Amino acid sequence: MDQPSELASIMRELHDEAKQRKSTLEKGELAEANSQLIFQMITAEPTEPHMVGPAFEPHAKAFIASYGQLNTATDVVTQIDAHNNLVKSCVACHMNFCQGPIPRIEKLYIQ
Repeated sequence: MDQPSELASIMRELHDEAKQRKSTLEKGELAEANSQLIFQMITAEPTEPHMVGPAFEPHAKAFIASYGQLNTATDVVTQIDAHNNLVKSCVACHMNFCQGPIPRIEKLYIQ
């Protein structure tokens, strides 16, 4: 089996982190968001070259900004909003570049 690309590996780790954060927030607890992987997204090698384009970097930067809001949240409700905004930014990017993971990403929303 082929190894996932650098970008795919980063996104999978961020997905796992988001699943854990969702679980923590659903328990009514604040979650930590301290991944340094987010800064590697912009330059990471994609699975296929066409999976990134001129619009990818602005999407990645929007994701990084949304991610930063997770740590500025001082209460669970605010962090849930930040988490859902982060998920929304993932979906928006994937609508442009790689639609396959969207159903899996959408499961990260907190109702």
